[in-house]
Amino acid sequence: MSTSTTSTTRNHNSLRISSSSASSPRRSTTPTSSGAITPTHPPPTPSTGGGLSSYLWNGLLRRFSSDPSSPSSQSLKSPSSYHTQSMPIPRKSLHGSLSDEVYTPPNFQQQNRTPSPFLPQLEPLSLNGFSPRTPSTARLMTAAIAEEIRLMVPARLSLCDEWKLVYSLEQDGASLNTLYNNAEKYRGKRVGFVLCVRDSNGTIFGAYLSDLPHPAPNYFGTGECFLWKASTVGDGIRFKAFPYSGVNEYYILCESHFLSVGAGENGKFGLWLDDGLERGLSSMSQTFGNEPLSEEGEKFGVSGVELWVIGG
Repeated sequence: MSTSTTSTTRNHNSLRISSSSASSPRRSTTPTSSGAITPTHPPPTPSTGGGLSSYLWNGLLRRFSSDPSSPSSQSLKSPSSYHTQSMPIPRKSLHGSLSDEVYTPPNFQQQNRTPSPFLPQLEPLSLNGFSPRTPSTARLMTAAIAEEIRLMVPARLSLCDEWKLVYSLEQDGASLNTLYNNAEKYRGKRVGFVLCVRDSNGTIFGAYLSDLPHPAPNYFGTGECFLWKASTVGDGIRFKAFPYSGVNEYYILCESHFLSVGAGENGKFGLWLDDGLERGLSSMSQTFGNEPLSEEGEKFGVSGVELWVIGG
């Protein structure tokens, strides 16, 4: 009698255990051991009848349909929050229609913008090289003109606060060969040159040269070159610059008998000087798209020439 009672108890326990593992691929109707114990707290079962696959599917649905106001979703920023400029975006008005409004980032107007402390402050230029015996009327380059040219030269050279006089017609004589020889000492250095010319009417103009002027069989230089022109207006000056146009690469061409800057297919130069530094030419050039630099016209007489070096 006791034997049959024990067997009934074991079978009952076996059925209870197998019912708690309904998701198992195989069901066992016999105990796997002689001492099966009825669990006090049965394992949790999915709330919907579909087995383990239904439980996982419901979990994925809950994950992707979470409340947008949850901390995880708030940590994601919209791409528009990275823009500092306001952008028009369509929004729905209270009546349900679309209206064009301007999106402004939060606290954008309350931001105090100050200049970056890393931007270098340019010191005033100093022009060195004039002889004490050179009168002021014979000095072509002035601090006002130099500051205007400084804004156009490459950034690495705009930081230089000292320009040195390499050649002066007043101090060194009228010779293009002397100008070439004086500039030769800067060969191989990362410098720039400013050519300054005055015509017979007193108009001052010139060019920025990316390379030292020297006799060469072909054009040389880079797109950093430009032509410029300055005229006096009251107590100030009117400055014009003609940067590289990108049409051709006729930057600088020098021979023993002339110096030229800029040219075109028509054979006309932006600026041309003869070897005696007595006569010059200036026409519209395709290289810089400039206007004639001299007020005298395409041909002009030369009353002064200077060559300055920046850097080095």
